[in-house]
Formats: sequence, C-alpha cells, structure tokens
Amino acid sequence: MKTLEIHIHGNVYKTGMSYFLKQAAMQSGIKGLVKYTEDHSLLVIAEGPGKSLDSFLDFCRLGYIDSEITDVNVREVDPQGFKTFRILNEHEEEVL
Repeated sequence: MKTLEIHIHGNVYKTGMSYFLKQAAMQSGIKGLVKYTEDHSLLVIAEGPGKSLDSFLDFCRLGYIDSEITDVNVREVDPQGFKTFRILNEHEEEVL
C-alpha cells in the first residue's frame, strides 16, 4: 500500500474534475481525498496498491471533458489510513 500526494494543474476548476476523480478512485479501489487549492489547482491524496495507483494516475493525467491538464506533480507521502474517497470544499467539509 502506497500513499501519493498529487497536484493537478491546468483548467480543472469547476469542470467536474473532482467528481470524475472520485469515480475513478472508486473504480480503481483508491481511498483518499480531492480538494481545490487557493490557486484553483487540485490536491489529491490517494492510497492504494501500486497497480491501482498507476491506473488512478492515468485518470489524473487524462482529465475530464472540460478540463485541460498542464502539469501533474506526484510525490509519495506517509499513509493516512483513509476509509473512503472524499471530495472536500475550501472549508475542509465533505461535498456530496
């Protein structure tokens, strides 16, 4: 099990990208969270087996219909023990 911190830059704000990533995480068996940062990029924390994370990263790089990904930065971080995959708003509250 690995945990990755993924920063996705480009035209991702209000494009449905966070919901797209939640669906991709559920399909890939990934737990974690996604939230927009102050600069309107996306921060994703993803936990799962290596092959599942590789598949999920492909979705992060692909983007959603109206999104335009310009850069994806990835680094391994300490595990955080997520139970689900959540979308958080700017106040760290879960979005349904």
